Amino acid sequence: MQMAFIHAPMDGSMIHVSWSGSACFFRLQDRAWSVPYEGNPIRFPSKGEVLVYPGNRPDLQMGGELYFAWGPNAFSCGNGNLSGNHVMTIVEGLDRLEEFGIKVHIDGHQETKLELMD
Repeated sequence: MQMAFIHAPMDGSMIHVSWSGSACFFRLQDRAWSVPYEGNPIRFPSKGEVLVYPGNRPDLQMGGELYFAWGPNAFSCGNGNLSGNHVMTIVEGLDRLEEFGIKVHIDGHQETKLELMD
């Protein structure tokens, strides 16, 4: 899948997903609206898997997001269940992902810069 919706680098906040369990998200606003669902969108990502949710269903969510699983989770929001396209898997630093997720959960949003590497 093309990651053209990521205009690197992007600054924003990593926020705990209060409805989903052990995961965080980075809000994309309307940047991912054009991303179509692939054949098998995921609702239960594994630790380190990153999903993109287009956010083109305003009745369910406030814009798109990148969803980062750091432990047991089920992708959802206050209005119901969600699913997203698997776009990448965190490999380097996976051993520190849970620590980061807990920090976001306990301390609140963490300022984050996202950029694609070659």
